[in-house]
Amino acid sequence: MLSFQGLPEQRIIDGVQTDISSFPYAAVLLRYDSNTGTYVQQCGGAIINNRSVLTSITCIYNDSPENWIIRVGSSLANSGGQVLNVDSFIIHPDYDFFSNDNDVAIMRTQNFISYGQNVNRVPIAGSNYNLSDNTLVTIMGWGAIRYEGPKSNQLLKADLLTINHETCRRNYNIIAVQLTQNMQCAGHIDGGADFCEGDVGNPLVHQNVLIGIASFRTPICGRRNYPGIYTRINRYTSWIQNNANDSPENLIIRVGSSLANSGGQVLNVDSFIIHPDYDIFSNDNDVAIMRTQNFISYGQNVNRVPIAGSNYNLNDNTLVTIMGWGAIRYQGPKSNQLLKADLLTINHETCSRNYNIISMEVTQNMQCAGHIDGGADFCEGDVGNPLVHQNVLIGIASFRTPICGTRGYPGIYTRINRYTSWIQNNA
Repeated sequence: MLSFQGLPEQRIIDGVQTDISSFPYAAVLLRYDSNTGTYVQQCGGAIINNRSVLTSITCIYNDSPENWIIRVGSSLANSGGQVLNVDSFIIHPDYDFFSNDNDVAIMRTQNFISYGQNVNRVPIAGSNYNLSDNTLVTIMGWGAIRYEGPKSNQLLKADLLTINHETCRRNYNIIAVQLTQNMQCAGHIDGGADFCEGDVGNPLVHQNVLIGIASFRTPICGRRNYPGIYTRINRYTSWIQNNANDSPENLIIRVGSSLANSGGQVLNVDSFIIHPDYDIFSNDNDVAIMRTQNFISYGQNVNRVPIAGSNYNLNDNTLVTIMGWGAIRYQGPKSNQLLKADLLTINHETCSRNYNIISMEVTQNMQCAGHIDGGADFCEGDVGNPLVHQNVLIGIASFRTPICGTRGYPGIYTRINRYTSWIQNNA
């Protein structure tokens, strides 16, 4: 195994202090220390959805989920933000303990991660997301300020360069360490900024896209000719997508009640049908069907919604309506009472240009709706809610900026008329 156990615990060196708002997907993983009766920072991870944190197997190998907690949304390792218990580990089945090949794992949280200004998921590199040598990338974590130095309670970041794989591989071969094509070298060939033991699992990003997770290195971090080794995310895109989603048994559906937490009919979920072309990075083709175990009983307060046909197109500035039980304001409480808001369809090109400024793509399968000056919008807890035009389903809430109701950034909805046939064939 390449974790070099028994050596002094170190972390990011030559890093500078930063704020969690710059890296809202960064997560600190803390393990229970029976000697002190407290949780101690051990590793890092990256939020990839509202129940999943991506990390390194090296961090959690042969351990139990109940020994760990995850802190998100705080610049400090030991206070603030949200603290979540861990429900389970999902380990890559081809992980090699000796070479650290296929070093990628998912930590599933017991409760949902609440997104906000300082908490959000990170887009992960697609299978074709390849970087040239000497590309600027960034690692962040809660590391020591120097070799064998004290831990930093404050989040640190370090800018690194991607290192030529063959050059890196030859150097590591000298010390009998094998590098596979599933690994990415990053650092500085002359030494310097690097991750160290205890930073395992920390995210490596390129323009806020997750391209690597810290895996292993030589015992002395920042060593000349031996940059840190990261799991190359684009080799695991499909595996991450297939394993980071929720399970039907974790969900129930309530229908026929104006209240989120009481009344109506409650149904267990039998299965999910996910659109086969769903892209977890761009949220394109974001449409799914939940099949219930039992029939839904129609009545005065329960009925199906007509869905838009393939030719059901709306002009810009058409009045539409969203309803749901989400947060009543940014970082506010969720509503137990059903709420509705009247919105306007927004010109696609205008909306797309605005989102491009913050490196988010709005495809032709998406509908922007809200108010260009901000205001009424869907918020935390509203994803999946219906958008209707005269009680015809034209959209489902898909994604938005972390701060709901932001001027210039209306909510983004899956455009139903692009999926009429798929829905009919699968429902």
